Amino acid sequence: MARPSQIDRLPDEIKELIGKLRRQGRHIKEIRAALKELDIDIPKSSLARHTKELDELGEILKTSQVAAQALIDRLDNKGNPTARLNAQMAHALLFKLQEAHLRDGGANLDGKEVMFLTSALRSVTAADKQTHDLKINLRKELEAEQKKKLDALKGDVAAGRTVLDLDALERVFGAAYGAA
Repeated sequence: MARPSQIDRLPDEIKELIGKLRRQGRHIKEIRAALKELDIDIPKSSLARHTKELDELGEILKTSQVAAQALIDRLDNKGNPTARLNAQMAHALLFKLQEAHLRDGGANLDGKEVMFLTSALRSVTAADKQTHDLKINLRKELEAEQKKKLDALKGDVAAGRTVLDLDALERVFGAAYGAA
């Protein structure tokens, strides 16, 4: 692992200030000026490397957040806080992996985190399958109910109890779909 940079050795408050200024869209020259006011002299090249890393981490974070949100949306688990939590925890660990790869060229997960990540992914997959199975079963139930109503209408038309007209169709659609 590389030696900590001059910026990495600064107090957390100063590193947070650098990050805050960068998020505000400040350029290296402006950040250096703010640091000089605090009697901190950082070489332009070191600050440029650090802000480049911040920008790259920001992009990785945005990408992983989009992926996590897509997972959450795909699961349609608004009523399932456990599935949402698993997806968010998986997102956090994936971000940690990406950050470690960017900084060190490797992953820095311990055994517990790897176990949790695999467990979270397994839970997400199981929740996705459960949601898919529920949708299929609901679709089958709706199809059976609609077929039953259509068969009843056919019987009424064949027996002469109902004439198939616009009003009859509106009643059938209203009964099948809840709208006329």
